[in-house]
Amino acid sequence: MHMSSPRLRAVLLVTLVIIAAHPARANIYSGNTNNGFGGAVGNGSMSVTNDGSGGLDISYTLTSGSTFAALGNDVVVYLDNSKGSGITSTTGLDDTGDGGREAVGENGSAGQSILNFGGLMAPQYGIDFENGFGDIFQINTGSTLSFIDGADPGTTSGLGLSYTVSGGTATIDIPSADFGLPSFSGDVLKLASLEVSETGFSSNEGTETLSGPDGTGHTQTLTGVDTFTLAVPEGSTLGMLACGTGILVVWRRGRVGRK
Repeated sequence: MHMSSPRLRAVLLVTLVIIAAHPARANIYSGNTNNGFGGAVGNGSMSVTNDGSGGLDISYTLTSGSTFAALGNDVVVYLDNSKGSGITSTTGLDDTGDGGREAVGENGSAGQSILNFGGLMAPQYGIDFENGFGDIFQINTGSTLSFIDGADPGTTSGLGLSYTVSGGTATIDIPSADFGLPSFSGDVLKLASLEVSETGFSSNEGTETLSGPDGTGHTQTLTGVDTFTLAVPEGSTLGMLACGTGILVVWRRGRVGRK
């Protein structure tokens, strides 16, 4: 026998409230205003938001009128999940297997540039934004990068990563498992971004302050870092979940003995 309309509405209402109650945090980080590559990145901004499954939506928006198609370079976001060991600089990252690896390692046909993280973070992951692909790599303590997940613009990978590019904004939606954390973990992430060419030529543009010259064969040092706290289910959400479970139990009991 079907549920009566009032019970059906009650269960649906509780379900919708629980879904809507997942907390979402969104931070916007302004560019560092440097313009070594023209200012599209240095005067842009990065947005980091919890997605509905506990992962991350990371968007980079270039300055007005700029597009990723015309940028000609990659934007790399280094991510420290505060779990385990990471690297202190890009020194030794000589993996040149593809353009994304070259950008994350700042190493390519022109040589290698060094980004020193200045003791502010020790990233285990590198996220690469380019016009034709968005992906995430695990940064190994040796010299290689391990591909984790990636997608073409407008598509979603089998693991759930999606990538979109629209004019001057690129957005990558990354499942939490891709950066080594459970959903809604409450952990604090550290992030730093930089525009870099796939030849190993670094810029001075990103969302954090840097010291040292850009170019190839030079060392730059981070003097600032961004942080983002992943959401956790709040007590009210858990309470509503218990309420919803109670409604279902009552309905279940009401069905006993019915034909």
